[in-house]
Amino acid sequence: FLLSRHWEFGFDSRQLMKVFHTLPPYLEIVTRRAFHAIEVIMRYNLAKAAQAHAKGTFNSANANQMEKIFYDAISEVGVARQSFDPLTGKGTEVYVSESLSRMLGLHVEETISRLGSRELPILSTEFNYFCYAMFGTLAFILQPGRPFEILARVRNLQDNQSSSCVVAKLLQQQEFDAAGRVIAFNSCIIPVSKGEFENAVQHDSSALMAVSRHTIAGRGYDTLRDDIEPDLYASETIEGMQKTMEGEQRLRLVARDLEQKFLPVVSMAEQILRMQNSANLL
Repeated sequence: FLLSRHWEFGFDSRQLMKVFHTLPPYLEIVTRRAFHAIEVIMRYNLAKAAQAHAKGTFNSANANQMEKIFYDAISEVGVARQSFDPLTGKGTEVYVSESLSRMLGLHVEETISRLGSRELPILSTEFNYFCYAMFGTLAFILQPGRPFEILARVRNLQDNQSSSCVVAKLLQQQEFDAAGRVIAFNSCIIPVSKGEFENAVQHDSSALMAVSRHTIAGRGYDTLRDDIEPDLYASETIEGMQKTMEGEQRLRLVARDLEQKFLPVVSMAEQILRMQNSANLL
């Protein structure tokens, strides 16, 4: 479920799989258990959705068109929307705003072309992507109506300019139909200034920093920007982190955090399996 969502959006599947295939054993165990629980819960939810009937309808085509006009008029915030069939959970449409394409250093046509051929690179480091994927999925399962936030570095993809990036807040939220079925993921990438970054690090006690502390690792705004190239190709690849004491410590810290925070999800999945008289407990 998790990887299929990102693959359907248009990310390069080879890069996605590399992140999870190179995990150290202790983190792989935690991740596999989380994936199993997610799959159980999502199959259960899709089965319920197949039996649900929307109590009301609206002209989603017109609504989406109005949203796109609005998003394209915003120059400071990058917006993406991934729409789904509420019965099957399969992706049906992907929208990317002009402003998001500019952040990536691409023309809209090139962004759409890369998405269509499913060869858009991961927009940040492997470790940043892993944290976003795991903690984001956790948030959507435990608090489906609330947005998920994480601080990230968004790389410039123009001519592989790996030394350039934007420090930004990624905000993502699910959208539901009248029957409570997921019909879209809406994502916003909001550039963060140095002052906003420092204020968040010093004073923000919300879920934003609880997750972002893993990706920031105590670094300042300027250091994060300067580190983007070595982090992309060595320091924050999953393999590269296992070769240094600091990287290994960060991986073990995120493993402990994920194991603890996924406990309610595992419990939910085991309850579903018991209801289904399954002996395949997690």
